[in-house]
Amino acid sequence: MKPVLTINLSSIAANYNLLRQTAPRSTVAAVVKADAYGLGAKHIAQHLKKNGCEHFFVATLDEATELRNILGDKSHIYVLYGPAKNQLAEFKNYHIIPVLNTQWQIKLWKEWYQNEKLSQPAIIHLDTGMNRLGVTSREIESIRPHLVFPISHFISHLSSADQISGLTSRKQLQVLQNMLFLLERTNTPISIAASSGIFLGNSYHFNMVRPGIALWGGNPTLDRKNPMQQVVTIQAPIIQIKQVYRGDKIGYDGTYILRNKGRIATIAIGYADGVMRTLSNCGYVEYNGFTLPIVGRVSMDLITVDISRLGDEIINPMDYVELVGLYQSIDKMAKCAGTISYEILTSLGNRYQRMYIS
Repeated sequence: MKPVLTINLSSIAANYNLLRQTAPRSTVAAVVKADAYGLGAKHIAQHLKKNGCEHFFVATLDEATELRNILGDKSHIYVLYGPAKNQLAEFKNYHIIPVLNTQWQIKLWKEWYQNEKLSQPAIIHLDTGMNRLGVTSREIESIRPHLVFPISHFISHLSSADQISGLTSRKQLQVLQNMLFLLERTNTPISIAASSGIFLGNSYHFNMVRPGIALWGGNPTLDRKNPMQQVVTIQAPIIQIKQVYRGDKIGYDGTYILRNKGRIATIAIGYADGVMRTLSNCGYVEYNGFTLPIVGRVSMDLITVDISRLGDEIINPMDYVELVGLYQSIDKMAKCAGTISYEILTSLGNRYQRMYIS
């Protein structure tokens, strides 16, 4: 008795095509790091490639080499962490493009490029105010003499692309343009927009955009209706139904107390499967159009649901309830759990029966 995770590949393709329509003058890359946000990079990257995607971003070299073996030689694969010294040969052999984030990485790549007479380019990451990865404006003069190798793009990352005002994003855009001016590289391709940034408008699109969560159905426009198709459905089986009575306590520490006689269904899914513990006594599932509350603490393998409102509706052990799907999106579940859709997806775990449908 396993929970079932269904990933709709056709919806992913539709989301990719919508993003291409939204940024028609830009290359639309796909960010498939962390195993495509937990949904399975192997299946998803292959499907995206069939639908015209040629550029893929991952976090680590291990992710990149696995992806190269899946996609073959023609796809462009980029590693956001950049290279360590002992990884340079793999970057060359697998023809992986590094994102260079520090002065040290830039100097390392320059020496490797000159010694090995490389043909593959690199990307330079410019920090425009997020203070996470990338070269800062204070380091511009230090890196300029080392930029002797081919550079495919200068990239940056917006820290608040989902803010309605857009003030922070506009400031970062101005910083990026100033840094490129100081580097005398205003004609080099640029990429600054990820999922939410794409919907900020044409001035953020440049030569490449790099969506991630939007491909998987997450809402990149938090102030508007989600334009993306839903990709993920999560269902889990009932393994026991029991009669409960007024005053009975449910789950660890008895955090839910029955006010009336009713029925409780125990469901085979828990926080080991990405159902956050913060959904205790506030989340819900759906069964045949009925919204049913999660009561008591979410545990590692189980949740308990109050099914009393079903009345005469027939529900049995081995029936499946839905946690994400038509009635609850990943964004809605994340909001209830006090987190973001990214964390929901990347926490799903490996115990699901996974189904890829087209």
